[in-house]
Formats: sequence, C-alpha cells, structure tokens
Amino acid sequence: MIGPDGAAGGVDEGQPGSCRRDASGPPSDASSGLARSPLPAMAMAGHGGGRRGNDHDDAGYDDTRYDDARYDTRYSEGGGYPETAYRDGGRDRGEHTAAQHDRAERGTTGQSGAERDAGGQDAPASSPPSLLVDTAELERLVNGSHHDPHHILGAHPHGDWTIVRALRPDAVGVVVITENERFECTRLHTAGVFAVALPTGAVPGYRLEVQYCDATHVVDDPYRHLPTLGEMDLHLIGEGRHEQLWKALGARVRRYPDSTGTAEVSGVGFAVWAPNARGVRVVGDFDFWDGRAYPMRSLGATGVWELFVPGIGAGCRYKYEILGFDGVWRQKADPLALHTENPPATASVVFESDYTWSDEAWLARRRRTAWHAMPISVYEVHLGSWRRGLSYRQLATELVAHVREMGFTHVELLPVAEHPFGGSWGYQVSAYYAPTSRFGDPDDFRYLVDQLHQAGIGVIVDWVPAHFPRDVWALGRFDGTPLYEHPDPRRGEQPDWGTYVFDFGRPEVRNFLVANAVYWFEEFHIDGLRVDAVASMLYLDYSRAEGEWIPNIHGGRENLDAVSFLQETNATVYRRVPGVMMIAEESTAWPGVIPGGDPVPPRGQRHRLQALPGHRHDRRGVHQLPRRHRSHQPSRTRIRVQVEHGLDARHARLPLPGAGVPRVPPPPDDLLHDVRVLGELRPPAQPRRGGAREGLAAAQDAR
Repeated sequence: MIGPDGAAGGVDEGQPGSCRRDASGPPSDASSGLARSPLPAMAMAGHGGGRRGNDHDDAGYDDTRYDDARYDTRYSEGGGYPETAYRDGGRDRGEHTAAQHDRAERGTTGQSGAERDAGGQDAPASSPPSLLVDTAELERLVNGSHHDPHHILGAHPHGDWTIVRALRPDAVGVVVITENERFECTRLHTAGVFAVALPTGAVPGYRLEVQYCDATHVVDDPYRHLPTLGEMDLHLIGEGRHEQLWKALGARVRRYPDSTGTAEVSGVGFAVWAPNARGVRVVGDFDFWDGRAYPMRSLGATGVWELFVPGIGAGCRYKYEILGFDGVWRQKADPLALHTENPPATASVVFESDYTWSDEAWLARRRRTAWHAMPISVYEVHLGSWRRGLSYRQLATELVAHVREMGFTHVELLPVAEHPFGGSWGYQVSAYYAPTSRFGDPDDFRYLVDQLHQAGIGVIVDWVPAHFPRDVWALGRFDGTPLYEHPDPRRGEQPDWGTYVFDFGRPEVRNFLVANAVYWFEEFHIDGLRVDAVASMLYLDYSRAEGEWIPNIHGGRENLDAVSFLQETNATVYRRVPGVMMIAEESTAWPGVIPGGDPVPPRGQRHRLQALPGHRHDRRGVHQLPRRHRSHQPSRTRIRVQVEHGLDARHARLPLPGAGVPRVPPPPDDLLHDVRVLGELRPPAQPRRGGAREGLAAAQDAR
C-alpha cells in the first residue's frame, strides 16, 4: 500500500476482505464531514476530568467544539495536561524535565525550538506545547479502563499547534504523514503511546505510518473521527424507544466522503450497550484479537460505548472485550450482531447486505389481507433436520416445491436466530439479530423468504423472547452485572430450562426485544412471529414452588412487566408493518381470547393468534375452519399444523404430496391441539392468588 507521501506500506495486497492488524482503508482527510449530528452533552459521574459536553467547569477548559472534521477539545491558554508523566517511556516517574521538552520538540521536525529559530525556519509564533499526559490518565488508557480515550488520542489543536497522539501497541515507531510532510512521533509510554506536535493550529488530513519490527503499515487514525451515533439515536436508546435499534448499535459498515469529495472514508462503526462496564475494547481479526489498540469511548449516561475503526469491512470477525463492574475482563459476542461464525465458533461477523428483493406483489397482497381472519394451513419445519445438509438457497428450491405440492399457505420455521446448541432446535438463542450461519449468510436467508413469497407462501418464524442461555460469551452477566436478565434469581432464572429470564421491566431490555421483533419483519419480510413460551412470561410462579417466586405489586402472580412488554411489541409491530401476524404459544387461557375475525381492539395491543404447545407433537393437527363449521366452538380459530421435524412426508407417515389439506372439521379430541385468536393482553381486573393453572384454564374455557 502506498501512503500519501509515496512510501510503501506493509499491508498484504491481493486478499480482498481479509482482516489484518492495521489493515488500511481508503485515504481519508481529517476534514472529512464525518459528523451527521453533534454529540450530546454528557455527564459521567466520577469522571470529571474526562467529560465532554457543552457545559463544564473543569480547570483548563475554554470550550468544547464539534465540527465536520474532528472530535476534539479546545484548551485555554496555560491549560493543557499536568506536567507529571512517565519519564523515558514509563520506566520512572518524575517531573517533566528540560531534556524531555527538547525530545518532544525534536519529535516534531527533528530540531529543537532553538535550532529552528537559529536556522531561520518558519515556525509558529508560540512555543510547542507539551506532549505529555497526566500519569493517571495515561495509565487508565493503556490498561483499558479509560472511559474516553479520544480525550487523549487523536488530533487536539493547542493554539498555533496541533498535538497528535496515537496508541499502537508493539510498534517501534510512528510517523504522522500529512499531505506534504512527515513528523516523527515521540514515545510517551512503553505500551505504545506516541505523540507529536504539528506546527499548525488547523487539524490537517493525516495518516499514521506505523513501524513494527518486521513490517510498516500506513493507516488511518480511529481516534480522529466523530461518534457514529447521533444525538437522536442516543436519546431514543436512553428512553428505550429506538424501534430500529439494529441501525444504531452493533457493527455496521459505514462510509463517509472526505473533504474533497473525490474519495471516501470506509470502516466499521462498533457500538455496544454496557452501562456498568469500566472499559470496553473491540477485538477481532483486524488486531489479532488483541484489544489493546482499540479502546472504545463511553457516550455518556446512555451506557453506549462506541468506536469507528477505518480500513476494515464486511467479513471481519470480532467480539467486545469488556472490563466488568467486578473488575474482570470478558470477551462477549455482539448482542446486535447481524451475522456470526458457524457454531461451535462464537465470534460475531461484520455483515453488509446487498440483497435486492423481488416480492413486491406478495407484500402488497399482505397489506390488504386480514390473515388472522383467513383460512390458513401451516407447514412447520426445522431447517436443520428437514432433508439434512441443505443450505438456505437449496431449501429455496426443495422446500418451496414440497410446500406448494402439499397445498399449504404458510411455513412456520422453528427459531432461525443463531443458537449455540443445535439440539435445542433453536429455542436457546445467543444472537437475536443474526439468522443462524449453519445454512448460509443473512442474504441467503432473505433469498429463501423471497422465493417462498414469490411462490405465494407466507413465512412464520418462531421467536423466543422469554429466556436465553447462560453461555459466558453471550448475553448473560454482559457487563459483569445482571444486565439483560432480571437481577433477582426468583425472576431472572428459568429452572425448567436452566436459562436466564429477560428483565422485561428495564426499558433498554424491552427496546432490545421490541426492536428485534420489528427487525425480522422489516429486514427479512417475514409474515408472522410465533412467540414461544408465553405462559412462562405471564406467570411469576411458572414452574416454581411456593416461596420460590415474588408476587407483583398487587400480590398476584401475573408478571405485569411481561404483559406490558407483549402489549408494546404487538402495538409497535402492527403499527409499523400492517398485514402481519403475531402468534402466542400460550396454554393457560389468559383473559382476552376472542373469536377469529373479530375487529382489532381499540389499541391493537394483542396477539392475533394463540398457539397451544401441544400441537407441535401432534401429527394430526387441525385446520382453520370456515365460519359455518365453528358453531360448536365459536371462540376458537382453527389452523392446520403439519409437523415434520427432520422427516420427509413419506417417512413421517403424513399425507403424501398431492393429498391436499382436509376440508372437514377436526374430531373433538383434536380441540386441545389448536391455535386460538388472542385478544388484548391485559392483567385481570382482580389479581388472582395461587391456584392451579390447569384448573383456571379449564374454568375459563368452560365459561
């Protein structure tokens, strides 16, 4: 790779998409219009000296200014950092000496200030500023616990000078390259902190030439870029109302034009919610899984940590390295990863979709069809075992042909979201925003849905918001504290499955799940979500003996937070995506069951369909009946469910292709294996205490 000065870099060429340490992206300029919105004011408790915001009272600050090119802090005259720092690269501590000043000045142009003056060279009117950093701050930076590394690193104007500091562990030298000049940096710390003062008050476009023992790389500086999240993103995340959360958090390929408009800066913006973390770093292929080079910054009270890494792109594997509240470092997969490694590998993968949909006709038909009131028949499929070994694109041929021949209107896919253990059939999810990589990438899954739609077949996907597995690299104890799970084990753990239960009362957790439901509809065009294990969400005493659960504020056993979450999910989905279905697997006759085809309740907050769990293992199934056949059970809507867990129809002793779907009412003993329309989810008017769920369900059904 050729740097701006014509020097050859040491990055391997000829391997598109490969990720290596200091892999360089397209040339960029510091005045590259990266900001799309200003950073909001932040107040970090306990971090007075490192705050960034519009108002502050720290000594030495004059003002904080954001512009189109950089994220920096202006200092008043005589301000700057305290003159106590590591001496000789960190071996001893002491006062800043004249010799250090001289070395710092020489690091700018190879001459001291006196030599430049004697030589008659052009120089700024003021003397060069000190390059050194407060000892405590520098130590926090190199050990990964600094909440705002951009406060130290990157370009910082200082009067007629600009100080550039870089963090490059294991480097033997760093040179700052501008359009026409090269400036050799001074080492401030043996952990790889380098600095130089540029003789200009305006931040120029620059690159870093990083010299290692065996190679030299010319790279962009991650710490000269603005945050990739705007003020509105942070506000909505803080409120728990970001309905397209996947566009703000996670790892997203981003491109920005430079100041000339002739090139662009490309890279990946990483953002993760970890409000109790003491430090967060991103690790991956691009840094040899060594997070020392890429500490992230905290964006204030939202708990979001962010970093834009230029020069990398789709296909890179990564994780977050989180210093928990308990002082322990953990590597965690990205909760909002769009793609993952194929299990049992656990890394997240940067992904950028380029898929073009061709199902406009189906979507138009869906918008004008009330599917919850229509006769539909559902073919349920576990992709991992239905004709084993097929990819998403192969399934798009074989599954589509099979379902069309059988005469079904919809397929129901057992959970598609990534899960570590295949034997769970997908019901213990580790990556809620990533279709499992066992059968291809997310665009391959889009192709499968697209082909089903073009064949006139709807797609329902099982969704598991009730609980998640305890894998140490996934959501559990994400920042060293119970974050996604409820902190009280009487509400935060599911004894039947050995899993954690989401904290439905926490706004950010609800946002994570509500946005996830929207994500599957908007990004993958699915037509319905079947919400798994709703009963375990609705009842605080689910599978718990007396004394093992906590009553709600009314003394009852109903989980009011879960009810509110389900209401919010349904309301949001129906508002954003007209024509889709929300189906609840719920076996306890929760109040609000209404006949199929009834008008939508005033607030639209209800699951249109309710599926009893017994139907999954009953190969007889039932078929949704025309209204003339509903007189014996007017409150129930029938859906035929054809179950084939990994077996072809011939082997499962199910109807052979071409047999069609029965058009007669099911026998009475099939009534328990049905799908019912669920009305507006709401807690009962009089909270119930104790009692067997089965008895309650029977009594309500009798009424």
